[in-house]
Amino acid sequence: MVPQTSLLIWPIVLSLCFSLDVRTGFARELPTKGLLLWLNASDLDGDDSPDNHLSSGSPVTRWFDKSGNGNHVEQSRPDHQPTLEKGQLGGQPVVRFHGDDLLVRARFDSFAFRDQPLHVIVVMKARETSSHPSPRLIEFQPVDGDLSQPKTVKQHGFWIGPQGDGRMHLGTHYGDEGSASSVAWDATPHVVEVVYGGAQHWVHYLDGQRDGAGLFGDRDFHGFTKDVRLAIGQQYGSADSKSYFEGDLAEVFVYDRMLSPEEQNTLKSYFNHAYPLDLAIEAVPHFERDVLPILVQHCHACHSGDRLESGVDLRTLSAMLLGGTGGPVIAPGHPEFSELLDQLNEGKMPPAGHAPVSPDRIEIVKNWIAAGTPADEKVPATTGHDLVSEEDRQFWAYQPLAPGAVPQIRSEQTSSPVDAFLLEKLNSLGLSFAETADRITLIQRASFDLTGLPPTPDEVAAFLADKDPNAFERLVDRLLSSVHFGERWGRSWLDWSGYVDVHGKDNDFVIIKPLESRWRYRDYVIGSFNQDKPFHRFVLEQLAGDELVDWRNAKHFTPEIVELLTATGFLLCGADDTSQNELNTPDIRHHVLQSTSQIVANNLFALTLLCAKCHDHKYDAIPQVDYYRWQATFAPVFNPQRWVTTKEHAIPDVSGTERQAIDKQNAEIDQRIAEFEQQCEELRAPHRQRLLEVQLATIPEAIRADVKAAVEALAENRSKIQKYLVEKFQYLIVVAPEALDEALPAGDRKQISATEDVIAQLNSQKQSYGTIQVAVEQSPPSPTYVLRRGETTKPGIEVQPGLPAILSGEPQAATDSPQGTTSGRRLTMAQQITKPGSTSTALLTRVYVNRLWQELFGTGIVATSDNFGVSGARPSHPELLDWLADEFIRGGWKTKPLIKLIMMSNAYQQRSGRENVSLAEKANPANTLLWQTRLRRITSEMVRDRVLSTSGQLDRRVGGSPVPLMARPDGKIVVDMTALPTPSSHLRRSMYILNRRNYHLSMLATFDQPMLVTNCTVRKSAAVVTQALTMLNDEFVITQSGIFASRVTRETTDPTPADHVRKAYQIAFNRTPSSTELDWCVALHQRHAERYRQSAITTAQADHKALAHVCHMLFNTNEFLYLP
Repeated sequence: MVPQTSLLIWPIVLSLCFSLDVRTGFARELPTKGLLLWLNASDLDGDDSPDNHLSSGSPVTRWFDKSGNGNHVEQSRPDHQPTLEKGQLGGQPVVRFHGDDLLVRARFDSFAFRDQPLHVIVVMKARETSSHPSPRLIEFQPVDGDLSQPKTVKQHGFWIGPQGDGRMHLGTHYGDEGSASSVAWDATPHVVEVVYGGAQHWVHYLDGQRDGAGLFGDRDFHGFTKDVRLAIGQQYGSADSKSYFEGDLAEVFVYDRMLSPEEQNTLKSYFNHAYPLDLAIEAVPHFERDVLPILVQHCHACHSGDRLESGVDLRTLSAMLLGGTGGPVIAPGHPEFSELLDQLNEGKMPPAGHAPVSPDRIEIVKNWIAAGTPADEKVPATTGHDLVSEEDRQFWAYQPLAPGAVPQIRSEQTSSPVDAFLLEKLNSLGLSFAETADRITLIQRASFDLTGLPPTPDEVAAFLADKDPNAFERLVDRLLSSVHFGERWGRSWLDWSGYVDVHGKDNDFVIIKPLESRWRYRDYVIGSFNQDKPFHRFVLEQLAGDELVDWRNAKHFTPEIVELLTATGFLLCGADDTSQNELNTPDIRHHVLQSTSQIVANNLFALTLLCAKCHDHKYDAIPQVDYYRWQATFAPVFNPQRWVTTKEHAIPDVSGTERQAIDKQNAEIDQRIAEFEQQCEELRAPHRQRLLEVQLATIPEAIRADVKAAVEALAENRSKIQKYLVEKFQYLIVVAPEALDEALPAGDRKQISATEDVIAQLNSQKQSYGTIQVAVEQSPPSPTYVLRRGETTKPGIEVQPGLPAILSGEPQAATDSPQGTTSGRRLTMAQQITKPGSTSTALLTRVYVNRLWQELFGTGIVATSDNFGVSGARPSHPELLDWLADEFIRGGWKTKPLIKLIMMSNAYQQRSGRENVSLAEKANPANTLLWQTRLRRITSEMVRDRVLSTSGQLDRRVGGSPVPLMARPDGKIVVDMTALPTPSSHLRRSMYILNRRNYHLSMLATFDQPMLVTNCTVRKSAAVVTQALTMLNDEFVITQSGIFASRVTRETTDPTPADHVRKAYQIAFNRTPSSTELDWCVALHQRHAERYRQSAITTAQADHKALAHVCHMLFNTNEFLYLP
């Protein structure tokens, strides 16, 4: 090791060394930025003087790193040490590898985690003929890697070397490879450059010339997730003779970035003067000097000024990066992915009739793109504001809130401003509201709308007995304060957000992959609605809760910190399969980022952004650049170059300090427990051995010794025969715990019992912690580019984060600084969209208020609650929508008061049928003006919950881990009764059943539980035959019918069939049956009772089964499934 004082003076030595090539006198500034390793065979010991004390053939035990980072490589074993050979390359020394040598660095410092660019330059001469066809010249491997166990290294490191073809390869461990075009293993001196540019881009250079480029594919580089170690001449920890390097190394440079063409030219000049090399140093093409004249002559006739074919402007670098209708036309650094070059090479442009571009000029354009498109022009990160016209901004959804005066309507039907707005339009057509619904209908409607559950018979009786004119208001207040309010309205928010409890796309019917602690976000949503958390705060926490507190440096996680972190689970609702190694690819990472940004935009703004991924939106004023600006807001969390998989988003719900303390305490307890368990084992061991010998004695003597040997062998070392013997005699080679306990002397048994009590006491002292799914940022954020046609391989102009320009007339500016290490992007956006008076706030509140209205009336004021754009529906009552949104903001962004305001209107309380319906249907066929309440079918969860509530089985506990599911061979998804968290978990509300993306609990799927490919802002209600078949034949419904019958029997004082029917109607529908209904049900009961009495069961059992049929029939009525 180098003394500490020596390391302190290295920056000074480096500055002198880089300014003057001491061997040739060639003065040249070599690039130092990002230099991690510099090995020079002329200075093995790093003292900046010739190694005269060493002779040719001297073993190299250490090669000093001249970069100043201390990354020296070493070899202590004499049989693996390369040698110093002098006067080999232009009179310069080399380090010679003989085919069984390697130098290593146990910990290579300075590489960042995740996706790490690197630029490796090697001056070398490899043997042309070698017995080692696949040598590894250089390798970077995780520090705890083991090549014999692929999982420890797979796609998390790099190796450099040929693959039997003499051409240089850059490969990821057990993954993809990028191959050079030319042979470098030819016994000739070469300068080889191997570049990984990040985002899966690789480039090879041979003797200063570009020699191949491309992208890693499905088995791409997943980034450095741990510190790495370095090996030169072989892979670290490998003794494979085929992969040893044979040849000479003169110099090695490793940078943690891509060098610029100018810096590459500097190194070429250095090498030309140091070695007998003739590397071509070519001027780097420049846009204004070299490329623009070509474009002016051949392209500007169609791509400049007022004539822009396909929207492509080729006058400036910025315009080309912005591109046209298909996006950017150049990809800096990557000519192979640049549309402009494709058009020129294929002769498509210029079009027929114009002079073609000569090959040498096309080569200039190619080299310019490869060099990174250097230009005098400073390309600003575009904002997209100039791409949205004033005419676009006049669309109704993008206007500031304009709450007009409440219409003055003289009518007995006007009980609130809501009624006034609605009656103004109804009266103009000669219409009015329908009559007020009866009280039973009102309490059922209110109960389902506010809690998702039916009212109990006692609640109905109390409401019917309350003759006060304010009785309905008190009912609404009571339901709003119910803990079940959060469940009902939280379920809607979870739909709008695309929430599920599982990994990824959930495309496999059988394989169910629950996501650890995902349910905690669901519980956060329920709690927020129950607390009536102001909506702007609710949005702020979900978008940027982690940026509101410095949780990384907190010594203790307060409940507030845990809640804020949990809230960010909102951003983790997109389908993410990257926890599967094979699906952790760049295109899928980008898809997760894009899906997340689209879901958030659709939930909050009812915008459909997907169209703008590949081109400007066809209908709405959302240019393609805005799609990527919005995406950039979320890029620090879903950073494609520093990716975090779904599983890695799970963090402990305690601080680092607390976790260390808990782990330490538990480890100490475990150590004490192990000591006590050893004491118990010492008491049991001799008796177990004695019993085992007795059992073995029953085995035939001819094989007894073999069986005993098989038992004593380690499981992983057993032969096939030994495995067979162990399986065959498994009951004789294991002593049953009960038998062992009986064999113990009373004293030993007493001592073990006392010791086990101590162990139980110790276990009770152990602490634990859970996890939270958190949207964790990976800093620094990678740049975000406009992608041509949405392809990750074709980046264009860089964009900065921001709202779509149509929602923001001003640049993004934060009102509060983010806390801790974070980009602040999401916090800035969240603050902007909740700032009263802004365009984005107006749209946010309109969308939310419209969805509240939709949940209460079945259809929103804007019918397309997922699309407020040009292609969506227009509001039926725009003035009412703006008035409600303004009222919502002025009321402190509170949800409950707004819901109450709507429910207290006559519009909400009217019947679903009316007189003179033909006149109303003629005037307003779709009932958009609400001349009567719409008949609504209850949701899938409400159907199942109503069945359980009616049978008296419903477990009403709030929150907690989900109820597990399983896939049956018959194609049904059912509750997994073998894995219930509690004995009654299968009876919990349906929102607590594991939320899958595609394959829901079969009963819920039948009643239109949405498939959440992204999110769902409105549930489609279909009436299909499978619903009736499910209610008739599903074992859950049949079982609950029997339990419902038992409840009816218990709660009926007079056990006649007629009284049973009356009680069943009272429980199921909160009313008494009509005389016709009563007669039918009693007749049905009698027919079934007579049939059952003919079998070998008691009269009471026959009556119960008959009553179960009546109860089953009630489940199958429209009244059970629909709200009038």
